[in-house]
Order: sequence, then C-alpha cells, then structure tokens
Amino acid sequence: MNKKELWIATNNEGKIKEFKMLLPDYEIKSVKDLPEYVEPEENGETLLENAKIKAEALSKYINGWAIGDDTGYFFDALDGFPGVYSRRWAYPVTDFKEICKMIMKKTENSDNKNMSMQTAIVICNCNQNESFEALGVTKGVMGEELKVSDHTFGYDYIFKPEPFNVYCAELTEEEKINCSARAYALNEIKKIIEKEIK
Repeated sequence: MNKKELWIATNNEGKIKEFKMLLPDYEIKSVKDLPEYVEPEENGETLLENAKIKAEALSKYINGWAIGDDTGYFFDALDGFPGVYSRRWAYPVTDFKEICKMIMKKTENSDNKNMSMQTAIVICNCNQNESFEALGVTKGVMGEELKVSDHTFGYDYIFKPEPFNVYCAELTEEEKINCSARAYALNEIKKIIEKEIK
C-alpha cells in the first residue's frame, strides 16, 4: 500500500529525519523536493508565528496540507533568551558548537542551569481555510561541557532533557527523538493529521 504524502516546510535534514521517525506511516516530503520553492522570511516574534508563516507558504505552493514548525531554546539564566531567535542570534556564527560555547560563556556566572526546548507546529490547508496548532515543551538543564554524537544538532551539544540526566548526545536516536518537544507537539495534532491527510 502506498504511503500518504505529508509535506513539511523545512530543508533541515535533522528535522526531516525526526519527522520520518515520528510519522512512519507517511511519506515525508519537504521543500528539498521542490527546487524552485523560495522559503519565506521567518520574521515572527514567536515560535508559533514562524511555524504558521512556513506552513501557510508551503500550503499555498502545493495547494494542500502542509506542516510548519519552529523550535527555540529558552535558558532561565538569560530570561528565556535566545528563544525564538535560537538559530539566528549569533549570526554570522552559524556553527552550533560555537553557538553553544557562546551560551555557556553567557551563563557561566549563574547557578541556574534550567532550560527548555520548545517546538510550535502548525498544520494548515489554505485552500480550505483550516489551521491547527500545537506547542511541545521539553524541560531540562544545561550541561557543563559539549557532548557530540552522530545525531547531534542544534543545542543538543549542551542539553540534558528530562526525564534523562544525560546529554542528548548520549541518548540513542530513538530516545532523543521521543523526548523531544517536536514529538510532544506532534502527538497533540496526530489525530488531525490522520483525519485530514487522506
């Protein structure tokens, strides 16, 4: 039986892999499959706004259902910074190992190492004027050093997520994905996906 197509508004290989693992019953298609597609500017002030921008743009382009998501990391010692700007705040630095080192430097004088990963997901069909949204949160703490593995990306280098007391890099790929904020958000809208993607 052919799998149903599900379009994701990302070209991030790590995200695509996670979606494939979390939604194994679907053929995950992404903007990497659309060479002429121009991604919209992510100028929202919240994760939800950015997810909506991406989902709506792709939905209009493919004339159907599309998912957009945005993830941010919120450090208590920095009053929630960088949050929605997690990917862009250190520009022109884009290497996440270096970005994580910069965060560690910013928080070195604080005893508060609490942090969270938050993911907003929007699924919409602009042809039908329908849209659904969800927010997933994974709480945890920032580690004292960088940890690397084959499936480490983003702030995984320094994040110790609940319920584990180890770095993301020390988890199996399946453990890491299943405790991710993206997984929690997807669980919120899985019934919508199953109902609408036919």
